[in-house]
Amino acid sequence: MTDSIPSTMKGCVLLGDSKAEIRDFTASTASPPRPGHAIMRDTLAVYAATNPPDKWMHRPCSCTAPFDPDAMTGRMAYGWQRDGGMAEYLLCRASSLVKMPDAMSYLDGAMLACGYGTAYSGVMKAAVSGHHRVLIVGLGPVGLSAAQICNALGAKVYGYDIDPARSAQALKHGVQSLAKEEVEKVEHGCVPLTRGYDVVIECSGVAPARVMAVLAAKRWGTCVFLGGYNDVTLQVSPWVIQKQLTIRGSWTCSVTELETLCRKLAEWDVHPDELVSHTMSLDKCPEAFDLFSKGQCSKVAIVFE
Repeated sequence: MTDSIPSTMKGCVLLGDSKAEIRDFTASTASPPRPGHAIMRDTLAVYAATNPPDKWMHRPCSCTAPFDPDAMTGRMAYGWQRDGGMAEYLLCRASSLVKMPDAMSYLDGAMLACGYGTAYSGVMKAAVSGHHRVLIVGLGPVGLSAAQICNALGAKVYGYDIDPARSAQALKHGVQSLAKEEVEKVEHGCVPLTRGYDVVIECSGVAPARVMAVLAAKRWGTCVFLGGYNDVTLQVSPWVIQKQLTIRGSWTCSVTELETLCRKLAEWDVHPDELVSHTMSLDKCPEAFDLFSKGQCSKVAIVFE
């Protein structure tokens, strides 16, 4: 990476379904990493930097508009395939740096670079506006991020999650959470008793939630799948074709989208770090992973100062 520069780490956030991977380094290893440098990966979103002196954040998959081939094939994501997410410094591509407005905190930047940016890209694909009623299915960190963005765009935002704690958390962020009694079970999934949403954004990645998203959307509506992995069975003719439904898939986001998102957040005076429910120091990593794995929180961040 000829354009790589060392960047001082200020903080990082844990990704959904995060697991710690411990790598073994034998005595013959030429330069074993310092703690945090290559011990944990597949865990981190990206990360604010202060070297150069301005405030920057790293794009995890080095995406450019629309996408860098590295991100689609041989990905080299920071804190994932590239080590350093929990070290003092992280070597990153200058081309993947996005300058942060002064009003943004380092945790704002850490949130943006993966889950929040993913939510923004999905919302943009649905062209959400103040004319829309939007349903967010799955109120984890990505779902709350999508809700925060839709609120800023003026949409009326509803949400549903099977976890009461997450539904309660969403209420604090301006989401009208559907109660259990407002949802009925159907074959292969569930559906709100009141349907007809202009846009439905599915953020959980599980089959019943995807069925709910498709069924809840109105005729000529739009459904966006953000939740990754797993399969789903849909009745294509009545649920999609006859409804004239548009289904969009969205995965991560580009550097260009992140640059735009930074400008818009400053304009809206919206702060993604409001979705961080717990901050912990580096020496509390085991507790942070344990807390986040239980799903009884919004977002967990590791801070370095």
